[in-house]
Amino acid sequence: RVSKTTGRKERLRPSRLGLARVSVVRGSGARAGVCCIDDYVSAVEPVYDYLTSFSGILPGDLESNRSTKHLTTLKRTYVKLRYLVDRCCTLVGHGLKKDFAMLNLVVPTAQVRDTAVLYRLSDEAAAKEGLRPRILSLKFLASWLLGTGSRFQNANDPLGHDSIEDARVALSLYVVYRKLQEKGELEKTILDMYKWGKRFGFAPVELGPDGQPRVVATAGGGGGGGGGGVK
Repeated sequence: RVSKTTGRKERLRPSRLGLARVSVVRGSGARAGVCCIDDYVSAVEPVYDYLTSFSGILPGDLESNRSTKHLTTLKRTYVKLRYLVDRCCTLVGHGLKKDFAMLNLVVPTAQVRDTAVLYRLSDEAAAKEGLRPRILSLKFLASWLLGTGSRFQNANDPLGHDSIEDARVALSLYVVYRKLQEKGELEKTILDMYKWGKRFGFAPVELGPDGQPRVVATAGGGGGGGGGGVK
């Protein structure tokens, strides 16, 4: 196209997302929940929007001459995660498929515990109840199953999500998943969340004194990726 301000021809390219930060916490043992990897990936192209409200990344965080973070290359971060995979570690997180794709990391299915998938209503159950089997956000799951709105429900936090916190929450959600599975309450719990969402929406909830969810006024977007736990 021709720029209206300079009159010069410009080549437009579609926007694309890039990996900015990878955080991993330990999943078991005495140091469970302790961060063992927290890499900021150096930008190799100009960044036009850091999506701070979603990513927590600030201008300058990915620039080698300005950053105060542990800045490294995508290749070095890949090597660290590749080592964990080759050591047969189990990776726990939320929405890991997109994270793995950005890293070009292939992980055996048997070593993945993705809470976005684990808490998804089956197509059969959804059809039976007249529900849509959508992916539940990390914010919604955390508020319902952990009762921890804290950082996730703070719509006024300018830094958005923190990937270390996301990793810890995903790990906690997996622990809850296993407990519900052992008690035989998993399917009912998932169905209850979808029924609630159909009626009131899928914004984070607040648990009342009786442990029952209730609607709270909240704003802001969902999701959260780039974090994971290791078992």
